[in-house]
Amino acid sequence: MHSERTTERQVACYAVATALVAAAGAWSCTGCDGHSKRAGDARPIEQVRVHPQFNYETTKEVLVTVEVTDEAGNPRQGVLVSVFEQDGEKLSSGITDDFGLYQQPLTVPAHHEQLEVIADVIGTVSNKTVDIAPSVKVAFETSGAAS
Repeated sequence: MHSERTTERQVACYAVATALVAAAGAWSCTGCDGHSKRAGDARPIEQVRVHPQFNYETTKEVLVTVEVTDEAGNPRQGVLVSVFEQDGEKLSSGITDDFGLYQQPLTVPAHHEQLEVIADVIGTVSNKTVDIAPSVKVAFETSGAAS
């Protein structure tokens, strides 16, 4: 009796698995427009044209340097700096050094064009949106005590 139930379960599992594989195979053979994709529908690789500015990269490297000074131009040590992608995801954060600098190499998605940089001094939060380039320099002049 136990072996009959096991065999029935095995057969049922095999039937479900077969149906799922068949459905997946049928789905992968149709395009988004519902038409069948056949080998004859594709262009030969020699006919594929890629825009000259397309570089095949999905990420790009950026060196972000943030300088924080007070109103007199003196470096602000200990200021919290945060860098965000344009979609709001935090990329990095840290504290300015003795020279009022925070520097961080970052990797960002190639399609992103801007970063948001925030300098947080107790009582004052300053932010700037900057265009992404291989080297990004952001300067903040702040007042108030360092955080």
